[in-house]
Amino acid sequence: MYIFNPNIGLLRTVLGWFGLSSPPWFTQEPWPLIMIIIVTLWKHIGYVALIYLAGLQSVPQDLRDAAALDGAGTWRVFRAIVLPLLGPITFFLLITLTLSALQSFDLIRSMTNGGPLGSTKTLMYQVYVEGFQIGRGGYGSAVATILFVILLVVTAIQMKFVERRVHYQ
Repeated sequence: MYIFNPNIGLLRTVLGWFGLSSPPWFTQEPWPLIMIIIVTLWKHIGYVALIYLAGLQSVPQDLRDAAALDGAGTWRVFRAIVLPLLGPITFFLLITLTLSALQSFDLIRSMTNGGPLGSTKTLMYQVYVEGFQIGRGGYGSAVATILFVILLVVTAIQMKFVERRVHYQ
């Protein structure tokens, strides 16, 4: 929150170097949602990089060497060998990050508290509001069930359409 603070924030200072003013991150749409997206990307970039690094290290060097001997350039090796072998990892990341985005609660609660005017509320945040702030546990459970069904449908759709293109060894 200190990075986005409109008075003393780091982003305000950096934007000021370029003669730009800091947008109203916390008060005016669509800036709160953009702020949440920026922090979420920053939160997950290390995880994604680490998983892809492990995947890149698992690509057999023999395949790359054989392609190089056959005259394939760097781009061709990447497109024809490395990228298809990273398919299962990309599929895994697609599912886990999509499910994580649909269940986002922590950043919304700590940064915007669902505001302004509910512009950053998600179903997971609504479960919290209904179940713990308002005290309507039954309604909160119903929202949680709807969220579960949505996550199940999204995962099934991804499994159907994306897994078809993933080639396992």
